[in-house]
This record gives sequence, C-alpha cells and structure tokens, in this order.
Amino acid sequence: MAVSSISTFEKAEGALAPSTSVHSKAYRKDIDGLRAIAVISVIINHLYSGVLPGGYLGVDVFFVISGYVITLSFERTGHLSLRQHLLQFYSRRIKRLVPALLAMVLITSATVRLFNPEAMVSTLTGMASIFGFANFFLFTQAINYFGASAQLNPFNHTWSLGVEEQFYFFFPFLIRWQSRTAALAILSAASLLMFIATYDTNQPAAYFLIPFRFWELGIGCLLALATSKGGGSLTINAAIPILAAAAAMFLAKDYPIVCTVVVVISTAMLIGSVRHGTVVYRLLSNRVASYVGKISYSLYLWHWPVICISHWTVGIHLWSLPLQIAAMLLLSIASYHLIENPFRRTLWIGGRWGVLAAGLPLMVATAFLILLGQRYSIPSFSGDKTAETGRGVVPGYVGKYTKRKLTDCSAVSIGSDEGFERNLAKCTAELSGKPKLIFVGDSHAADMFPMAEEIYRDGLASVLNVFQTGCRTPPIVGEPDYCKYPQLIMKHVSSNDRNILVIRNNYSPRRLDGSLTAFSHQLEELLSESDKAGLKVIYVLPAPKYNKVGPTGLCSRQWYRPDWAMSAECHTGIVEDRNEQLARRRDVTDYLLGLSRTRSSFFVFDPFDALCGGPTGDCTPVRNGRVVYRDDSHLTEEGSEILTAPFEAFLSSHGLITPRS
Repeated sequence: MAVSSISTFEKAEGALAPSTSVHSKAYRKDIDGLRAIAVISVIINHLYSGVLPGGYLGVDVFFVISGYVITLSFERTGHLSLRQHLLQFYSRRIKRLVPALLAMVLITSATVRLFNPEAMVSTLTGMASIFGFANFFLFTQAINYFGASAQLNPFNHTWSLGVEEQFYFFFPFLIRWQSRTAALAILSAASLLMFIATYDTNQPAAYFLIPFRFWELGIGCLLALATSKGGGSLTINAAIPILAAAAAMFLAKDYPIVCTVVVVISTAMLIGSVRHGTVVYRLLSNRVASYVGKISYSLYLWHWPVICISHWTVGIHLWSLPLQIAAMLLLSIASYHLIENPFRRTLWIGGRWGVLAAGLPLMVATAFLILLGQRYSIPSFSGDKTAETGRGVVPGYVGKYTKRKLTDCSAVSIGSDEGFERNLAKCTAELSGKPKLIFVGDSHAADMFPMAEEIYRDGLASVLNVFQTGCRTPPIVGEPDYCKYPQLIMKHVSSNDRNILVIRNNYSPRRLDGSLTAFSHQLEELLSESDKAGLKVIYVLPAPKYNKVGPTGLCSRQWYRPDWAMSAECHTGIVEDRNEQLARRRDVTDYLLGLSRTRSSFFVFDPFDALCGGPTGDCTPVRNGRVVYRDDSHLTEEGSEILTAPFEAFLSSHGLITPRS
C-alpha cells in the first residue's frame, strides 16, 4: 500500500522537498482525507467485520490512489531521462516505504515469539514482506485473507505492499511508452476480467497476486493521464461516488466482486471530481482527516500487528478496544514522526545513489536478524507449553481391548536388533484368518492407536501400531536411521496380500523439505519395496488443523491470556475455514489421488470430513461439547475413535476387509 503524497520534486540532487507541503501546487489535502477514510475502513473491518463488512476494500482505494499519484509524479517530471526517472523513482520509494516497514517487521517478529512458539510462518511472511513478496508467499500458503488463520499472522496485511512494489518494477518503463494509454487500458481490462473469472474459484490468487490487482492501480494511472493534460476534472457530483462506495462497503460480504469494482470506480470518480471549496473537499481536507491521511502508511503498518498480538493474548473485546486503538495510534504517530518522515526528508549520504546502495543491505540485514531470532528463539516463548489441553490424550494410552501400551510401540523402543520381532509382538493384536493393518508414521500415527483398538474389537482385522515422533514415512532426507523402521517391519511380517501398511504423517509433506517432488520420489521408492513384500498401502490424507487448540493455542490458559479474556469462540465453538484447509492440502491430495489411480495396491483414505465435522460448512474440533484434538493437529482418544466408522467403511468398499455380517 503506497501512501506517498503528490509532492514537489528535488530541487537539487538528493534534496527532497516535503511531500505534504501546503505550498506545493501538486499537493491535495482531499487525497490525504481519502486515505484516512480508507485506512479507518480497513481497521474497522479488521477489528470487527460485522460493523463494516466491506471495510477491507479500503486497500483497493489505496491502490487507485497510488496509481493516480505516481502517474502524476511522472507526468510532472517528463523532461527527465529514463535513467534519471528510474533513479529518482526507486530512491524515493525506498526512502518512503522501507525504513518504517523494517522497524515494524523487526519489532513485531520479536514480540510475536513471546506468545507464539510456532512462529515460523509469521517469520517467513515478515521476511518476504521486506523484499516485496509477502503476497506471493501468502498465496503459496493458500491463506484465505478472510479465514480464521489470517488473524494469527502479524504480517498478513503486507500482501498489499507486495502488490504495489511489484507494480513499481515495471511501471516506470510502461509509463514512458508512447502507447502507454492504450497499453494501460488493455492490461487493466484483461486484469479485471481475470479477477472476475478467478475470484470464486481461486480466491487467494484473485486476492493476493498482481495480475488480478493490476486493474485497480491501472485505473488510477488512466485517471491521471486523462486529467493531467487538460487540467480538468470529471463533471459529476462528488457525492455520488461517495454514496456508491459506502453502499458497496456494507454489501461486500454478499457481492464481493461487484462491490470491489464499484469501490474502485467510485474512488477514481471521486478523485477526478472533487473541486476546491465544495462541501466534499472541506470534509476530506479538514485538519483531522488530513493528519490521519499523512500517517496512514504507518497506521496501516501497525494496526494489524496490534490486532494480531491482541488475538494471541487478551483478545479483542469492548473493554479492550480503547487500549488497542490507542496502541495503534501511538505506534503509528511514533513511526511517522521518528522514522517515516525523518528518513524521507533527510539527505542520505551519496544522494539518490546512496539510497539505492544502502537500501538493499539494510533489507538483507533486517531479514537476517529476524531469521536469527527465530532460529535461536530470541526472545523465547514466555508461556507454558504444558498448559491445559484436551482430556483423554493419546500419549500414555493403553489399549481398551488388547492392553497394548503405546509407550512400547515407538520405533526407538522396539529397536532394530535381534529383539525386534519380540518387541514388535507387544504392539500386535492378532485375529486368526484376518488381514493385518500395520499403522506407521510420525507422532500422528500414534493417534490411530485407539481407532485400531475399535477395529480389533469389531473383529475385522489384526492390528500392529508403530510410530516414531519426528519420523515421517517415507523418511525425509537427514532423518535418523531408526526412521526406516517401516522397511524393517515389511521384512519381518509374512509376505501375503492381506497385510496392509497404513501411513499417517504430519500435515503436508511439501512443508517437510520444501518439495513435493522429493516426497513423491521417496514414496514411490517405498511403494516399490511394499510391492516386493506383498503389502498393500493406504495413505491417510491430511486432516484439518485447528490453530486455537492445544497447550500453545489461542484457547489455552496462559499468564497473558486468562480465562476471562479468551475469545468467546473458545467457549462456544472453535472454527476454521473449510476452503482454506482444503486449499492448503490440495497439492499433496491431488498427487496421492493420482498415484492411487495408477497403482492397484495403493489406496488413499480421507479423514477430512469426519474431523471437520461434516461434508459441508466450516470445520470445528468440538463434538458433543468436547474438543477432540489435543493440539492443532493431534487427536485425542475420542478424535481417533471418530475415524473408526469411516475407516471401516473405506476398507470394506475397497475389498480390503470382509464386512461384518
């Protein structure tokens, strides 16, 4: 989100005149007022979307303003050479945007670690935002901007900076092209059509990526080109676009595409139609609105970290709102007056070239500091990692019907010496003449133990449960040798087509080593070994994750989160966005389902609907008033038993067991 005002330009190399100088003919107070409305709309929406459902469209207002402002800036310096233009443009962007951003990311990344022991995704988002790629990173994480998980990442809002900074990469070249107006019109039209066509089918792409957002900046550019040459304005009543945009912000939840288009067009119409001395001009240019507009960049930077850290701690309540709003304002004012303005106005050593030479090293150094802080937990998590969690947890579990002990069934406990078969027998429950289900995987495979007991009780199959925390099946590169225990098991069990290897791993293999391709090679090697051993293989697909559940989740009691301060959701029902959960696992799901269609001995079981709470609607871990997860991804005993019926039905439908008569 660029919020630089239309400004006078350098009178000498490296000397930047104040961008908000009232003596500058280019400066328009009403645009600062429009920025104020935009940022306040965003904050209201982020604090409580029910008050202003379309307040998030304030970011779209900023996009239009940005396109308009930077185009006028270029028009007024058309006498400069391309080299001078580029040098001026990029040095001003660095001075304007980077110092305040670096300060926010560095301080916020350290603060959030105090309350979130699993802050890696936040850290990576913050680092990506420094280099203008937060939007792309969030897209790769399949984040739903409107989903519950978005509240947990303090850098989720920096996606808009990424969109604008990517626009800046090619804008200076496009605007100097002789056919620029036609090019902008064509590209904007194509971008708008892509946005409309993609929004319902791939919301993260339509929301986060520059090809689907170009049209908003492009409309601002076209407005500037249309009005700058003749110096005129649009002949419409400025109240009309204001009313249209206001209506759109209240209807956006039901008509997001239409309302986005209405807000963008209304913003352009308003910028182009406001006349000095009118009521609308006076409202937009009053002292308060103008000041909020001036600090809007810093206010945008800091509002979301305050909200996010509030979610991690005391939550957002009516009693806490005054303190949280005060924190936003104080941080924003400090950022504007102590960082943003001084760095923008100060003459850097080496002038514009000095800005470019210093900018990248500062960005790299900040990213390195953030990474070091995450790597060595500086500062470390301040809460209790053993805080209250769900009842009936799997660790320490003893089989209801077989009396097998989970503690005997880790790969490390079983070992790999001559006692392997004897130790393996402790984890086995045999039924004569029945197929054998061999459950393996990391700590999530341990969650299948109670379900295996139910299958044994029902007389459907023999069961063998082995797991090892931190060991995925197949093992990933660099894991200890004992992680290869599934291969040892395959050598020790009898070779027959009634043995079935059941694999359950961590949430998504592509997050383990950064490559789904690497995982696919390892899995297919394992399948070749299982074929030789005469085993069929079932892979259990990723289940929903619940970030608010467990000892370190948002619904655990901590010194900074007493029971009375917890979100009402912790007491009335935790919810995660269904579509976001499905999107996050889509790549590995598509791969595994495709593999099952090409290999007759490989099957895929999907526990998603059972652990989501049904085939439709958002997901919840609450069943009959009890949470069936013990942390964000591990199941309680009850959670495991929920899978019994669908898993038995799956085995029966694929002819892997003989159904009960």
